[in-house]
Order: sequence, then structure tokens, then C-alpha cells
Amino acid sequence: MVSRKPQMPPEPRHTELAPKHIRSSIPKLERRLFALRAFDPRTLSRRGDPTIDALEKTLQGTLDDVPRVGTVEAKRFQSRQFDAASWNACGPTPIGGGHRVS
Repeated sequence: MVSRKPQMPPEPRHTELAPKHIRSSIPKLERRLFALRAFDPRTLSRRGDPTIDALEKTLQGTLDDVPRVGTVEAKRFQSRQFDAASWNACGPTPIGGGHRVS
């Protein structure tokens, strides 16, 4: 029986964007910024709202496209999950009215 060494994933490479790619990426990033600024979390009525999923997917798609998937920069600018609140198994998790620590 031949044993195989586990293969290590390739080292992420740095992105070298051509000026043309940078120019074409700016409008995409501006559209995502506009969408993020227009998003009002106070309009959500329940957890798991499809609006959040759609916004996350759109944002991640743009972030994957601009610095290229598998690069150091893509990992650095990877979007985070918007709905990161914990789930309550005993009942619905309230939206809004949370406590802030100053």
C-alpha cells in the first residue's frame, strides 16, 4: 500500500492588476458601496431575511472578481457575514433594541 503525503494548498499569490482592470473595477465597487449605503437593517422584520443573503452574495461576487479569487488580496477583502447574531433556540431572536456598550 502506497501512502500519500497530504497535499498542501498552494500559497496565495499577490494580485497585479492592470490599469484597465482597475478602471473597470471602480464602477463595480461604487455600485456595491451604493447598495450597502442604501441598505437599512431597520427594515428587516425577521432573521434569515433573503435581502441579507442577496446583498452578501452580490458583495462577495464583486470582491471575488476585483482582486481575483485565490489571492492574498481576495482573502484580505473577503466579505463577512452580515447576520452574525446568535440564534435563540427557546424563541425568536429580537431584531433591534439591542444593548450597546460604549
